[in-house]
Amino acid sequence: FYARVKLYFMPSYKGKCWYSLVSAPAYDVHIEPVLGRFNKIALSKFPQLTTFLSSMIALKIQKFVWPNKRTLRIPYSRAVNV
Repeated sequence: FYARVKLYFMPSYKGKCWYSLVSAPAYDVHIEPVLGRFNKIALSKFPQLTTFLSSMIALKIQKFVWPNKRTLRIPYSRAVNV
């Protein structure tokens, strides 16, 4: 997974900071779903399920791509008189 990030920082009391991915990131996902903790049942025999899970991950990542922005909370700091 690698991507370029656009970061906006405004040092003010309003704290308008955000980040976004510049373009869709390059990633490679291999999913092998398993059901159960001890008696594991491999769900990889259902290709529709693995395709569905991969597409859900891609949609989740797409929410971070520009022009969508995610708020970044950076606390406003003040100079301390010593």
